[in-house]
Amino acid sequence: MIAALKDAGEVVSEVLMCRQGHRGAFLLLEGPDDSRFWEPRVHQTQCEIVIAGGKKTVVSAIRDLDRLAINGTVGLVDDDCDRQRSLSLPSPNLIATDARDLEGVLLRSTAFAKVLAEYGDRAKIAAFESKGVCVKQALLDRALLLGRLRWLALVKDWNIKFSRLRHLDFVDAQSWQLDESALVEQVQRLGNLPERSAIEHELSKLTCPDPWLVCHGHDLIAILGIGLSHVLGKHNPGANSMGAVLRAGFTPDEFAALSLTRGLRGWEATNPPFVVLPNDRV
Repeated sequence: MIAALKDAGEVVSEVLMCRQGHRGAFLLLEGPDDSRFWEPRVHQTQCEIVIAGGKKTVVSAIRDLDRLAINGTVGLVDDDCDRQRSLSLPSPNLIATDARDLEGVLLRSTAFAKVLAEYGDRAKIAAFESKGVCVKQALLDRALLLGRLRWLALVKDWNIKFSRLRHLDFVDAQSWQLDESALVEQVQRLGNLPERSAIEHELSKLTCPDPWLVCHGHDLIAILGIGLSHVLGKHNPGANSMGAVLRAGFTPDEFAALSLTRGLRGWEATNPPFVVLPNDRV
């Protein structure tokens, strides 16, 4: 079954069915990209990955498995501004990402430089950074407003289909400049929202010193691709290609330093004999 179409009951059923042949741990993940990152990093015989198809499904499935007293299952989810909203995860068998999502974790790492080396133009990048801001900071600057709008939508429970946004409608490909007015207008069209002045007033209440906890990975990847199409390079490699380089370029030392990884080690310590991570990796 396509992961995005699964509900919590189907995920629980999958775990229970697989439990008949697998006595080790189960790692529940939100989607296929998460699985591509984790597949080479988990213990190859002691842990099986289950793609649940979204954060809500992972959380609901873990809570159901907790109620059924099914041991050995842990779920990894995107933080999605939960820290900013003072929301805690409802189970000790759930662990959240260090940044807002996994893409943010990867982009924050040294793997970012490997994407620029693979798809960027060295002379163009040098010319851009000669103006006083590095590419990574410039990317955060361009993604932050949209990240804060996504955060505000969560706070206000606004039903906005952000997946319908076209980043090229508010990020110019030739200059790599963000048009904030066009962005807000696009979001307003998707959600029947109040006037811009009211939105800006609500946004002013949302403060966070770490933009990696606010910026959404999908936006970061899309906006970086636009930059690589002209200002930083010669073409947009696309999200799949950039994602592959980011996953491959994330070093073992960076993986070991994640609070997410430490959380998994702590989970293993309190849930023997279940193992998620190989001992020789972190």
